[in-house]
Amino acid sequence: MEILTASPTRSVSSSLGSPSDTDLLLEQRRDGNFIGNTKVLIEELINNLRSATQRAMDSVKTFSAGIQEQRKLFAEKLVNDLQRVRERVNLAVKNVSDRFVNAGSEVRNCIDSHKSDLDSVFNNAVEKSKQCAGDRVTEIGNMIDELMEISSNMTNYTGNSLTELKKCTENEHGLLATGTCLSRIAIRTEFKGAVFLTQSGVLISRINLGFSTLPASLQICAGTKFVEAGVNSAKIVMEIGSCSASSMFTSLSGNNSS
Repeated sequence: MEILTASPTRSVSSSLGSPSDTDLLLEQRRDGNFIGNTKVLIEELINNLRSATQRAMDSVKTFSAGIQEQRKLFAEKLVNDLQRVRERVNLAVKNVSDRFVNAGSEVRNCIDSHKSDLDSVFNNAVEKSKQCAGDRVTEIGNMIDELMEISSNMTNYTGNSLTELKKCTENEHGLLATGTCLSRIAIRTEFKGAVFLTQSGVLISRINLGFSTLPASLQICAGTKFVEAGVNSAKIVMEIGSCSASSMFTSLSGNNSS
């Protein structure tokens, strides 16, 4: 009876060939999973970054509207404060001037010159109040501009990253090159996202703080300047009250010199 024996060469070859094919298949699958998972990670990072950027841009719109509202309220307050101070000072001037109803031209000229001085005092108070308020608003406005700038830059970055992601996966560079390309985008996007969230968070907090103190700051701007105007106008009213004596002294001096 013939005894059949297996060929040693074929047996060894078969036993070694199958595991090699399996290992290769597993390796390719792992590479494919890595590429796919990295691509999903990048898309998620970009979407999160876009959401954060949109929230920051929405904050810019809200803050900008708030600035305009505060400017409007300050302008209205300035007009009201000016009118109130003017009415009080004009009344004081009238009470003093009424004593000189029948006074001569020299007294009237003295009174009119001081009234012109009062106009300068009020105009100066208004300009200084506007400058003070403008400085406070500019501080917040600069932070809003900075927030808008970094948000705009991040919007551009996310768009460019999607384009780069598409190139990484569409071009036939091989698994290693594709994986490297995707990893680079993922690391960079995660880093930029962390930096943006920190910067925008700090800016938004500072802007909110600025807005919380802005109304009081604007009140101080208007209040202190009009207090100064009130003090200076009171001095001028007192000088108006001395117009009669001044004109009399001038008249006497003129008569003596003649």
